[in-house]
Amino acid sequence: MFLKFLASYMTTFLINIDDIVLVGDLVEIQCITSCFDATFKIKYLRNLRFYIGIEVAHIEDSSDLCQHKYTPDLLFDNGMLASCPISSTPLNYNTCLHFTSSELLQYTSTYRWLIDRLLHLTHTRLNITYIQHLSQFMSSPIQDHYKVVFRILCYLKSTPGVGTFLYANSTLQPKAFNYIWIGFGVLIIVDLSLTFFFIYFGSSLISYHYSIQEFLKS
Repeated sequence: MFLKFLASYMTTFLINIDDIVLVGDLVEIQCITSCFDATFKIKYLRNLRFYIGIEVAHIEDSSDLCQHKYTPDLLFDNGMLASCPISSTPLNYNTCLHFTSSELLQYTSTYRWLIDRLLHLTHTRLNITYIQHLSQFMSSPIQDHYKVVFRILCYLKSTPGVGTFLYANSTLQPKAFNYIWIGFGVLIIVDLSLTFFFIYFGSSLISYHYSIQEFLKS
């Protein structure tokens, strides 16, 4: 990502291999694309519709980001198009995960592949960001870990078009919130506390993640 600052506005360049996204003043964008085209012969697609697997729908000057195509492709590649969807939650909140609570997976590469694909999906599916905690078992995953991943996939099948909505007319003020949860029921490896961070840009939720800390029983 590159930023160009001028007196009254800023232009943002987001580059991924041969895909470029420009955000900023329209006149400046037209100037930049003309310069690029004279040097590299680019194809100017105007309003952003698709980028690195993320689909962008423009609704009354706001944007809805989703990975509607990416999700069925993930299910197809894992042979789960015929599986039963789960529409309640992506996780059974009574699930406790350990390193040795069940047998080791026979094909660990499948688990690692799925975690990698699901991590990419968290760009727009903020409610499955806890998948990052499942990644710590990638060296020696067990059957219980795969069951959690399987439930996530069943949940995604029931909600393939859910994504992140960005409000264009909200304020540009960033806001952050956090709260701490202490307990013994969700993704527990040891006794721990979970600190949740929510970051908003105006009215749009743009980041949601956890911080885990171990603690000792009194």
